[in-house]
Order: sequence, then C-alpha cells, then structure tokens
Amino acid sequence: MISLKSSRRWLLLGVALAAAVLAERGYRLRATASVPTAGAEWIWIDSHSAPTVPTAFLAARDFRLEVETLATRVAIQADEEYQLYLDGRWLGGNRYLLGAEVDVYRLEQPLLPGRHRLVVEARSSSASGGILVVLSDGDRPLLESDRSWQTFDSAVPGLVEGWSSLDGGRPARSWGPPPLGRWGRPRLGEPVAPAGSRSQWAEAASFLAVDNGWGGSESGYLIDFGRVVSGRLEVWLDESEVTRLRSAGVSAAPARFAQAPEALGGRHADAWVIPVRGSQRWRDACPRVFRYAWIGTASPPSSARVIEVDPGDPFLAPEGELAKERKQGPFGLPAPAQRQD
Repeated sequence: MISLKSSRRWLLLGVALAAAVLAERGYRLRATASVPTAGAEWIWIDSHSAPTVPTAFLAARDFRLEVETLATRVAIQADEEYQLYLDGRWLGGNRYLLGAEVDVYRLEQPLLPGRHRLVVEARSSSASGGILVVLSDGDRPLLESDRSWQTFDSAVPGLVEGWSSLDGGRPARSWGPPPLGRWGRPRLGEPVAPAGSRSQWAEAASFLAVDNGWGGSESGYLIDFGRVVSGRLEVWLDESEVTRLRSAGVSAAPARFAQAPEALGGRHADAWVIPVRGSQRWRDACPRVFRYAWIGTASPPSSARVIEVDPGDPFLAPEGELAKERKQGPFGLPAPAQRQD
C-alpha cells in the first residue's frame, strides 16, 4: 500500500517535471519570437554519405494560398550555398559567410490563390550544412523550413517547375530553430529584387585545355569570356564528365576565377562545381568579377555563359574572398549543432 508521504513525493516530482516542460516550451516560444525568421528551422538532407563527400540536393515544399499576397518576401540562408526557385522561377543564389545577414528577396508580383512550390538547391563541399528559409506576406509567415520539407538527392523532371509530385522525396532532417551553433542569431539583410528579373547573358568566347602545371594550375579547362564580366558562371558539363565525377567518388570539380590567366594558379578553389545527381548544369552561387574561369574537369564544358549583374550587386564576391573563408575550416556541421543561449 502506497503511503501518504510517498504519494506526496510522486506528486512533487510530477509538478517539477511539468514545470520543466512548460519552461522549455516557454524558452522555445521566446527564442522563436526573438528571431526574424519566425518558426523556421535549420534543415538538411538526411544522408548517409561520408562527411567529406561533396553534396548537392533539392529541398522542396508545396503550399496553398487562399487569398492573393500583397508583400511577398523570401528570407533564406544556406551553408554552404544555395539556388532558390519559386514556381520554377529562379530568384537568386548566394554562399554562406560567417556572420553574414540572411538574404531577403522581394517579389515584384503578388502570389495568386492556389498551389505553389518553393525549391532550394543546396550544395556543400562536405556532406554537412544547413538551410534556413521563410516565405512571408508582410509580417505574416506563410511557409517555413522544417521537417515537412522533402529532399531529393537526384534531379527529378518537373520538380523545380512544380508539376511533378513530391511523393518520392525524403523528409528533411531538422537541426532545430535559431539561434544555433556557428550560425548564431539570424539578421535580415535589405530586400533585393529576384536575380532572374534583371538578367543579361554573356556567352563564353573560347575554351582552352590546359596541362598540369600551366600557370601553376592543375589540368582542366580555361574559359575566356573575351572581356571582364560581372556575374554568375553557368556551365553545362558533358554527360561523360558527370559520370566520371560520380564514379571517382568526388562528385565535384574545383573552379577559380580571375581577370588575368596567371592569377588562376597557386591558391584554393574559389568554388566547387557540384551538380545535382542527374543534372549537367551548374550555376555559381554568387556573382564575381572575372574574365577567365578555370574548372578542373577532364573534358570541356558543353557550353558556358555568365548571368551578368550590376557592378553594385550586393552579392558580388571580391576576388579570393571565398578561398580565404575556406581556409578557416569546413562550412557545414558534422553533427547537430549546439544551441546558443
């Protein structure tokens, strides 16, 4: 028979546990309310790849609107880098730098009632990283990154455009809401217009195979645009090159950018060409100022062009900036990050 003293002890223990649960929930609510990304969580693909294998995948989420939006914005940050699409339209891309503000895209047209799809192509030179994204109408969140997002490690026809099903994906892994680990407490940047709304193109003027040791660079292909350009490099790899990268177990090729060919050698890669499995296209995450691009592939690209931007573009990367950041260590997290108080 349970004594009165024992019953009181169990009652006090139950009260203490309930208080602890409520306190934790209160902490989460306060933490969510104190960050500008609402209830969005840092997510990633739930992959069994080795922690050093370059990774590229798609994260997608459908959502439905009952009324037309008036002030639609998408806030996003991704470690290591991202490309962002809404209903098949490319909004922009960027790479992560420690302490950088969250990118905010201001949609120029309202979203109409009905079904819509937001897709993030995320890439990392290791198998780890994170995506944080929230779509809102003014101050009202409409869609946030969480476990309900579906991830795909291979390209699927119609996935980005929105006409294929998301049934074949895997639920995203959630690291949790910010503030979190090295990503800290997010700060929103100034809203910008989508990159795709102001794009001009510059086609490559020539491709030149270079041998090991040329200009201090490894073997690969030199792409010359014939003039200094400001923008994002976009290349279509030969199908045999994509197969070679996958079979070699590296899944990526280094890339460097410079205004003079002799400046291409003797430094870390400025970017890694990591196409999503099943895709031959790769687009650089951030715009750069360059005339020459070198990529360490065994065969020449099928084609190459630059999506040009204005010289004052806020995402424009100074020459060598990304290489400098890489020396500080890996971008992603090998395990779930620890929360900051």
